[in-house]
Amino acid sequence: MGILDDLLRLFMKSRPREGAPPTKPVGTRPSTSPIRTPPPAPSTTGTANRGPTAPPFAPPRKPAATKPTSGTTPTPPPAAPPPPPAAPPPNVQIRTAPAGYLLSLGCHDASVGTDLCVAYRKEVEAVTRVPLSQVQPGLDRIEIRAMPPTPGGAMSVKEVQAALQALGLFIGGRIDGIYGYRTQSAIRLFQEYVRTMEKLDCLPDGRFGPQTQGHLQRWMASGAKPDWRPIEGEHAAWLSLLEDVKRKRIAEPGRVLEKVNAFSAATDTLKVADWRFDPDEVHLIGVRRNEMSGKFDDVFILLINGMVFKFQGSTEPGGSSNALGPPHLTPGQHRYHFGWHQRTYLALRPLGKGVLIIRAGADRKLDDGDLDRGLEANATINIHWGGRGMARDVNNWSEGCQVINGEIYINAAGQLIKCDAFAATSPSEAKTVTSKTRGAYNVLLDLVTALSGDLSRGTVNYTLLTEADVAISPRIAKELADARERVMKLV
Repeated sequence: MGILDDLLRLFMKSRPREGAPPTKPVGTRPSTSPIRTPPPAPSTTGTANRGPTAPPFAPPRKPAATKPTSGTTPTPPPAAPPPPPAAPPPNVQIRTAPAGYLLSLGCHDASVGTDLCVAYRKEVEAVTRVPLSQVQPGLDRIEIRAMPPTPGGAMSVKEVQAALQALGLFIGGRIDGIYGYRTQSAIRLFQEYVRTMEKLDCLPDGRFGPQTQGHLQRWMASGAKPDWRPIEGEHAAWLSLLEDVKRKRIAEPGRVLEKVNAFSAATDTLKVADWRFDPDEVHLIGVRRNEMSGKFDDVFILLINGMVFKFQGSTEPGGSSNALGPPHLTPGQHRYHFGWHQRTYLALRPLGKGVLIIRAGADRKLDDGDLDRGLEANATINIHWGGRGMARDVNNWSEGCQVINGEIYINAAGQLIKCDAFAATSPSEAKTVTSKTRGAYNVLLDLVTALSGDLSRGTVNYTLLTEADVAISPRIAKELADARERVMKLV
């Protein structure tokens, strides 16, 4: 788990931008991955980018199906020492991009025709359900533009896409030469792996310049593959807990879920009997604390491709100008899809007519009188970014939304990962400061987007639980409390 001093030394150092002078690798350590990991390469130029978040590209390719088992998450096994790096394949030629060469969101190879660009734009609009002309200028609104012919030594967009697909970071992506959202997410995820698993200097900003090309060429030459080192059995343990919660709520739904079950209009909130926990689908879980603190002290769990990632944020309703009080999202499972948050940046939005909420009144606390007024479907309860978070108040970051912060997360190996050195505190900072990103929030969206399959089933299952639900599994409850404590010690 590491100690605070270790974390501060590792993550508080600033990251250089593309085009900056050469620097030494930061925090380089021997890899403990049980796979072939490429040998560390000297850092070339830095990488600055500021990337949008990823849009709606459907569920991940099926992992080896893991049957949920009762019990709880085991502790991670000791990692095997890495084998020596493989010799470079004979067909891989190491190339160095010229200084100043940079690929970023919206650019495409000179060989890509206008018809393909128009088709991609229409696809984005169909998936996010908003015309791009109505999206505010900023980080995430794609501006499609042609690059000049690729200079000697540099990789084209198509070459980058093919390399990322070979690494398993561009699942379902098309090698079409267009640097779209999925390409950006795959690049950002690769950069995050280099930064956190290899402990090398790499800013995960989604812009592809000489430094990122150097790392990618190194991986291509070694024949290595990424391994997030997931804790064995943890994914199955969470699915088992979800099934246990479903069985309990079918037998004892309580007043709120009784009203959900009786709701007859169209909604993206599922009745308890319809909750589904397919291990091949993407599941995001929010755990709402019993006490409302007004702080970002809730935990979110992402289950994807047999891995478990944990994020910090808030499930609380925040502020509201509505006379009936702030909206509380009902516990249970809801269907979400990628879209735009207030038409400014990419987030998760209700799939259709909206999710079910309860208005809590001026005191913000749910009581029988609030329930007597009934439920309503609301299509604006998004899952979106909440700045750096941590000690800050929820306040206007949320009006019923589920909010993910950018400062910190816990990866599939159980490691606490800090992003505070480059995590923006506000939308304006993320938009204007090129060395700032949305940090951990980008990681969540990039995992879903880069590791997803085709466009036809782009749904994320969001299940909102309570601490009482998690208590069904005492060991998972303890592990979650330990995770929250590890995070909050850094506040």
